[in-house]
Amino acid sequence: MELLIQPDIKLYVTGVKGDVTQRWANNEPLPVGKSVLVATLQSTSGPFSDLWGWVYLGSAPGKLEYQIYHERKSGLSRDYAFFGYFNPNSTEKNSNPSPFPPGVATADTNGPHGTYVLLREPPK
Repeated sequence: MELLIQPDIKLYVTGVKGDVTQRWANNEPLPVGKSVLVATLQSTSGPFSDLWGWVYLGSAPGKLEYQIYHERKSGLSRDYAFFGYFNPNSTEKNSNPSPFPPGVATADTNGPHGTYVLLREPPK
């Protein structure tokens, strides 16, 4: 999961959940204006697999405010990517119950890891 933060705000990776391997240390500030690989989905096993997971982000170490989600269903050619507010009730079937308003961020499945761009600071 590649993340690019465009506005000048400080964010940290504060955790992961699901079939992801974390690539950015918890509570280390993320760079502004530079794309970084924060996590990857684990390798698929077999021709049909369903891998999914979240990376949690916050404005301070340990704070849960935002989440990025990626799901890859190999064999079915279905990938999903979402970026929104942290919601502890997120599930695989309802992976982004608290989306950002339009124009705040983008999320897509282009590339091997999914690409997430924070365009402006999300409203509180």
